[in-house]
Amino acid sequence: MNVIFVSPNPADAELAAGFLRAQGLETIPRGSIDDLGPLVSTAIGCVVVVEEALTEPGIYAFHEALRDQPKWSDLPLVLVAGQSSSLNVLIERVFPYSGNVTLLQRPLHPLTLVSAVGVAMRARERQLQVRDLLEQRDDALRRRDEFLAMLAHELRNPLAPIRNAAYLLGTLDYEDAVFVKCRMMIDKQTRHVARLVDDLLDVSRLELGKVDLKPERVDVNEILAASVEMCASMTSLHRHHVQLRPWPLPVMVDADPLRLEQVVGNLIVNASKFTPEGGRIEVSSRSEKGSAVISVSDNGVGIEPDQLEKVFELFMQAGATRARTEGGLGIGLTLVRHLMHLHDGEVKAFSEGHGKGSRFEARMPLAMESSTGQVRDARTPSTMAEARRVS
Repeated sequence: MNVIFVSPNPADAELAAGFLRAQGLETIPRGSIDDLGPLVSTAIGCVVVVEEALTEPGIYAFHEALRDQPKWSDLPLVLVAGQSSSLNVLIERVFPYSGNVTLLQRPLHPLTLVSAVGVAMRARERQLQVRDLLEQRDDALRRRDEFLAMLAHELRNPLAPIRNAAYLLGTLDYEDAVFVKCRMMIDKQTRHVARLVDDLLDVSRLELGKVDLKPERVDVNEILAASVEMCASMTSLHRHHVQLRPWPLPVMVDADPLRLEQVVGNLIVNASKFTPEGGRIEVSSRSEKGSAVISVSDNGVGIEPDQLEKVFELFMQAGATRARTEGGLGIGLTLVRHLMHLHDGEVKAFSEGHGKGSRFEARMPLAMESSTGQVRDARTPSTMAEARRVS
């Protein structure tokens, strides 16, 4: 890494550069700050600037370069100023986008300059190490997502003939109890594995940015009804009392209906996994301040406050014991979050803690009227529509 020493006085710049080189610090003298902007993104270790070099033409380009640094970067700057200078004003005017400025005042002992530059270079080395670690992480995540996509595709190939065989077994006129039980078991578990594989494929494609939505104008209330029906087999298995509370007026959104059903279905499945036998699950919709809100709540195990954000992380399982008995991989809520972001929405988790149930709310913009460009009017009704119960 190089040290850039900027001074309009060539003799002073060369003298300082020579002294820093003698201390093992490779230094390049510059007469102006004008052309430093493009160098910020390269492997510069530190920039030393004397006050006299801070001329107006080049300072703005340098401002922009400092502002646009990568997140890992905070280029160390050493500012050498005279005793009469107002240092706070210099910092605010010259380096408003840098939090890594060392101030030195003249008269300046050469060893003080060497010490300041040495500290700055060590700080820059740590930043470059962070950059390398971030690049390694991104590469590992990319390879993980590619592996998940490949794994999901490979698992789907043998699943197709197994599902076909289970279907054909169901067409046989054979009433042996053991045969029927085994056939039903194969069919049920194959469907379960197929759902897990589909989730794996979806999450890998979402992480790689390969999911395209097919939006159309849909009513959230209809999506909720279809999703509750789709999850009925699982909720019935655990004798959950599912209550559907749609908003009395249509809640229209521009969304991919299949993906939105996937969002609601995953929230219902998640609630079912963490709600005890005979528990309650409520699925509702409402219109609120230009947004369509989908809410899925339960009276299950609840979520600790420090886990409310973490539950959306990939492979995260809060209360993992129950989830694993249900075959959970910890990717359902990750899918929900990604799909809501694709719809310009968000999803949040709410809970008062262990044993107090949880509530998930997904929000997205209401559809705009094509003729006026206004948000669809969903007036607050005086009474809620009659709730539907699915047990």
